[in-house]
Amino acid sequence: MRRFAPALLFALASPVFAASPMQPGLWEITTTIQIPGVKTDTPPVTARQCFSPAQLKETGHPLPASPGCTITDSKHSGEITRWQMQCKMENSVMNATGEIHYSAQSYQGSARFSDSSGKKTETVVHRYSGKRLGACP
Repeated sequence: MRRFAPALLFALASPVFAASPMQPGLWEITTTIQIPGVKTDTPPVTARQCFSPAQLKETGHPLPASPGCTITDSKHSGEITRWQMQCKMENSVMNATGEIHYSAQSYQGSARFSDSSGKKTETVVHRYSGKRLGACP
Protein backbone atom coordinates (compact mmCIF):
# COMPACT_ATOMS: atom_id res chain seq x y z
CA MET A 1 0.00 0.00 0.00
CA ARG A 2 2.90 2.38 0.68
CA ARG A 3 3.91 2.49 -2.97
CA PHE A 4 0.41 3.62 -3.86
CA ALA A 5 0.64 6.75 -1.67
CA PRO A 6 0.60 9.13 -4.68
CA ALA A 7 -2.45 7.26 -5.91
CA LEU A 8 -4.17 7.89 -2.59
CA LEU A 9 -3.27 11.59 -2.82
CA PHE A 10 -4.89 11.56 -6.23
CA ALA A 11 -8.00 9.96 -4.78
CA LEU A 12 -8.39 12.85 -2.38
CA ALA A 13 -7.56 15.48 -4.98
CA SER A 14 -10.35 17.13 -6.86
CA PRO A 15 -10.48 16.57 -10.59
CA VAL A 16 -10.74 20.16 -11.85
CA PHE A 17 -10.09 21.06 -15.47
CA ALA A 18 -9.53 24.12 -17.62
CA ALA A 19 -12.80 25.38 -19.08
CA SER A 20 -14.65 23.16 -16.62
CA PRO A 21 -18.40 23.61 -16.38
CA MET A 22 -18.08 23.04 -12.61
CA GLN A 23 -19.58 25.84 -10.54
CA PRO A 24 -17.53 27.42 -7.76
CA GLY A 25 -18.51 26.47 -4.24
CA LEU A 26 -18.25 23.70 -1.68
CA TRP A 27 -17.86 20.22 -3.22
CA GLU A 28 -18.07 16.81 -1.60
CA ILE A 29 -15.70 14.29 -3.20
CA THR A 30 -16.07 10.54 -2.66
CA THR A 31 -13.46 7.99 -3.76
CA THR A 32 -13.41 4.21 -3.66
CA ILE A 33 -10.24 2.23 -4.34
CA GLN A 34 -9.98 -1.34 -5.63
CA ILE A 35 -6.66 -3.03 -4.79
CA PRO A 36 -5.53 -6.23 -6.56
CA GLY A 37 -5.72 -9.36 -4.43
CA VAL A 38 -8.14 -7.74 -1.98
CA LYS A 39 -11.63 -9.25 -2.21
CA THR A 40 -13.46 -6.18 -0.94
CA ASP A 41 -13.03 -2.54 -1.83
CA THR A 42 -11.52 -0.22 0.72
CA PRO A 43 -14.09 1.95 2.51
CA PRO A 44 -15.00 5.10 0.57
CA VAL A 45 -13.03 8.24 1.38
CA THR A 46 -15.07 11.44 1.47
CA ALA A 47 -13.62 14.94 1.61
CA ARG A 48 -14.98 18.44 1.14
CA GLN A 49 -13.20 21.15 -0.79
CA CYS A 50 -14.11 24.73 -1.58
CA PHE A 51 -13.36 26.01 -5.11
CA SER A 52 -13.21 29.67 -6.03
CA PRO A 53 -13.96 30.93 -9.54
CA ALA A 54 -10.24 31.73 -9.95
CA GLN A 55 -9.21 28.15 -9.07
CA LEU A 56 -11.64 26.67 -11.57
CA LYS A 57 -10.42 29.06 -14.28
CA GLU A 58 -6.66 28.62 -13.66
CA THR A 59 -6.37 24.85 -13.24
CA GLY A 60 -5.22 23.19 -16.45
CA HIS A 61 -4.87 19.56 -15.34
CA PRO A 62 -6.93 17.03 -13.40
CA LEU A 63 -5.29 17.31 -9.98
CA PRO A 64 -3.22 19.57 -7.82
CA ALA A 65 0.54 19.05 -7.94
CA SER A 66 1.46 15.80 -6.20
CA PRO A 67 5.08 15.15 -5.20
CA GLY A 68 6.78 13.07 -7.88
CA CYS A 69 3.78 13.07 -10.25
CA THR A 70 3.59 14.69 -13.69
CA ILE A 71 0.67 14.94 -16.09
CA THR A 72 2.02 13.59 -19.39
CA ASP A 73 -1.13 14.10 -21.49
CA SER A 74 -4.52 15.74 -20.98
CA LYS A 75 -7.36 16.04 -23.50
CA HIS A 76 -10.66 17.87 -23.09
CA SER A 77 -13.68 17.04 -25.24
CA GLY A 78 -16.96 18.61 -24.23
CA GLU A 79 -17.79 17.41 -20.70
CA ILE A 80 -15.14 14.64 -20.73
CA THR A 81 -11.49 14.95 -19.83
CA ARG A 82 -8.94 12.14 -20.23
CA TRP A 83 -5.39 12.20 -18.91
CA GLN A 84 -2.21 10.22 -18.40
CA MET A 85 0.12 10.70 -15.47
CA GLN A 86 3.44 9.30 -14.26
CA CYS A 87 4.53 9.18 -10.60
CA LYS A 88 8.18 8.51 -9.74
CA MET A 89 8.76 7.08 -6.27
CA GLU A 90 11.74 5.66 -4.39
CA ASN A 91 12.05 2.34 -6.23
CA SER A 92 9.29 2.40 -8.79
CA VAL A 93 7.39 4.34 -11.40
CA MET A 94 3.60 4.31 -11.56
CA ASN A 95 1.64 5.17 -14.67
CA ALA A 96 -1.98 6.25 -14.56
CA THR A 97 -4.79 6.89 -17.00
CA GLY A 98 -8.08 8.47 -16.08
CA GLU A 99 -11.32 9.91 -17.35
CA ILE A 100 -13.89 12.27 -15.85
CA HIS A 101 -17.40 13.21 -16.96
CA TYR A 102 -18.44 16.46 -15.34
CA SER A 103 -21.24 19.02 -15.18
CA ALA A 104 -21.97 22.17 -13.20
CA GLN A 105 -23.23 20.30 -10.11
CA SER A 106 -21.54 16.88 -10.22
CA TYR A 107 -18.88 14.66 -11.76
CA GLN A 108 -17.89 11.01 -11.92
CA GLY A 109 -14.87 9.18 -13.24
CA SER A 110 -12.15 6.65 -12.69
CA ALA A 111 -8.40 6.22 -12.90
CA ARG A 112 -6.16 3.15 -13.23
CA PHE A 113 -2.75 3.28 -11.54
CA SER A 114 -0.26 0.61 -12.66
CA ASP A 115 3.01 -0.26 -10.92
CA SER A 116 5.26 -2.62 -12.86
CA SER A 117 8.32 -2.39 -10.60
CA GLY A 118 7.78 -5.88 -9.13
CA LYS A 119 7.66 -9.26 -10.85
CA LYS A 120 4.17 -8.54 -12.14
CA THR A 121 2.16 -5.43 -12.89
CA GLU A 122 -0.26 -4.36 -10.17
CA THR A 123 -3.17 -2.08 -10.98
CA VAL A 124 -5.21 -0.06 -8.51
CA VAL A 125 -8.53 1.37 -9.72
CA HIS A 126 -10.01 4.55 -8.28
CA ARG A 127 -13.65 5.45 -8.81
CA TYR A 128 -14.75 8.87 -7.75
CA SER A 129 -17.68 11.21 -7.75
CA GLY A 130 -18.24 14.76 -6.70
CA LYS A 131 -21.28 16.85 -5.99
CA ARG A 132 -21.65 20.54 -5.32
CA LEU A 133 -23.14 21.25 -1.90
CA GLY A 134 -23.57 25.00 -2.23
CA ALA A 135 -21.63 28.17 -1.53
CA CYS A 136 -18.33 28.07 0.34
CA PRO A 137 -18.62 28.86 4.04
